[in-house]
Amino acid sequence: FLRHRGHACLGWYSPDHTAVLCGAEDCLPRRFFKPFLMRAVVVLLTAAAATLLRSRGVGSGDGARASAPYRQRLENFQNTQYFGDFKIGPHSMKAIYDTGSFEVLVLSSRCKHCVNKPYDYATSSTYKKNGTLVKHVFGSGPVLSQKAFDDVEIGQFHVKQQVFWEIIEHRIPVLDYARFSAIVGIGPGHAPTNNDSTLLMSINVNTISICLEKHSGSPGWLTWGDDTPKGNFAAVPVVGDLHWGVAMTQVGVLRSDGTRSPVPFVCEGGCAAIVDSGTSLIALPTSHLDAVLRAVGPIHHDCSNLDSLPTLTFVLGDKVFELPPKAYVMRIQQMPMGPALLQKFAVPANMSFVEKSESCMPAFMRMDKASKHGPVWILGSPFLRHYYTQFDRADREMRFAPAGPGCVPKQYPSKEPSSGALLAHLDSYVEAGEDRLPPVVDLQSVVQPIWSLDSSASLEM
Repeated sequence: FLRHRGHACLGWYSPDHTAVLCGAEDCLPRRFFKPFLMRAVVVLLTAAAATLLRSRGVGSGDGARASAPYRQRLENFQNTQYFGDFKIGPHSMKAIYDTGSFEVLVLSSRCKHCVNKPYDYATSSTYKKNGTLVKHVFGSGPVLSQKAFDDVEIGQFHVKQQVFWEIIEHRIPVLDYARFSAIVGIGPGHAPTNNDSTLLMSINVNTISICLEKHSGSPGWLTWGDDTPKGNFAAVPVVGDLHWGVAMTQVGVLRSDGTRSPVPFVCEGGCAAIVDSGTSLIALPTSHLDAVLRAVGPIHHDCSNLDSLPTLTFVLGDKVFELPPKAYVMRIQQMPMGPALLQKFAVPANMSFVEKSESCMPAFMRMDKASKHGPVWILGSPFLRHYYTQFDRADREMRFAPAGPGCVPKQYPSKEPSSGALLAHLDSYVEAGEDRLPPVVDLQSVVQPIWSLDSSASLEM
C-alpha cells in the first residue's frame, strides 16, 4: 500500500478535517475522504508501519526509540575478546555483548580493589539505587554485584532506568586487564533468577545477528534488529527456555577423500549446543574432547599439517555445518600458566613453548555440563567466524549462513550438502589476502562460558 508502483504515498489531515492521499505517480492530492474514512486510513497506515517494524525485528520498547537495523562494530582484542561501545548514565565504556547471559554488569567505583572501574554512580544524575546483593558465577570466577537502575544508550537505542548490576567485588583476573568494563547479556529470555526486563526486552528488539571477520585481529559485527531475508539462512529451532541452544545429533570428521564419519561415542544420544558470543573457544565435555582429538589426529606445532587435517562437521537440528582446520586450530605464543589452567585447554602433553615462538593447538576447552537434551557444547568465536548467525527471540530459532567477506551473509545451500560441498561453498567466500593460518590467541585473555564454574553438573536450558 505504501509503496504502490514503487512510490511512497502519504496521508494527512487537511484544515477542513478531511484527508489527502497522495497519488503514486506524482504524489499530488487525488481524493478527499470524509472524517469517518480518514480513521480507516490512519488505522491502515499504522498497521502497515507496525508490520514493517516487526518484520525487521525492531519495536519501540519502554524508553527506547524504534529504528532501522543498527550494525555495531565489535573491536577485537587478541582474537579472544570482542567488545563494542556502551553508555550507561554519563559514562561511555566498552562492553562484551554476551549471548550466553541475560543481565547488564558494570565495573563500579564501589569495587575497592578493582583495577578498572569506569562507572561512578555518584556522578550520574539518572542513577537509582536498589541495593540488592547477588553473587554471579562466571566461567572465570565469582562476582558480587549490587542491583541498580540507570539510563542506557547503544547507538540509536535509548532506555530509561534499565536494571543493571554494579560489580563491587570479583575474583576474575581477566577483568583486571580486560579491554572491556561491562558485560551486556543478550540471551533470549529472562535471567533464571529474576523477572527483570533484559536489555533486548527494554528496546523491544527480537532479532540480532553476530559475525566475526576471519582475519586475525579483524573486528566483529553485531546487528540489532537484523532484517536480512530468512531465505539466505539455515534455520534451527531453539531448545529450552533460557539459552540460545539447539539440538546437536552428531559430530563427525570429513576427510580429504570426501568421506564423512561420526566421531564414536560423541552425541550418539543427542547433545545440546549453545552458540555463545561470550566464549572465546569451543567448549565440550572431557570425554568428547578426547574422542574428537583422536579422530582429528595430531596437530603439528608449526601448523605444517593444517591442510591434511580433517574438517569437523556438526549436525544442528537437521542441518549440517562444517568447520575447517583453520577454524578449530589456534596459534599461541607463550604459556605463562600453571598445570591446572593448562588442563582446561586441549594442550598436548608433549608440547613445549618458547616465548614469542608460535605453536599450534586445538581451539578447545574442557567443560563438563549435562542438560536434559544431553551433554553441553559451546560453539564460541571459532564458529562465529565462519557463520553469520541470527538470533530470533520471536520465532525461537537461530539462523545460520556462511560468512562472506566483511561478514556479509551468503546463501546457505538450499539442499543438504553432500560431503565436502558445504566446505567448498564456504571456500568460495575467502577474503582477498586472507591469512590461511589460524588466528593467534592469547590464552590469558580467553573468556570462558559465563556459567561454567557453577558447581552444578547440570545446566538448565
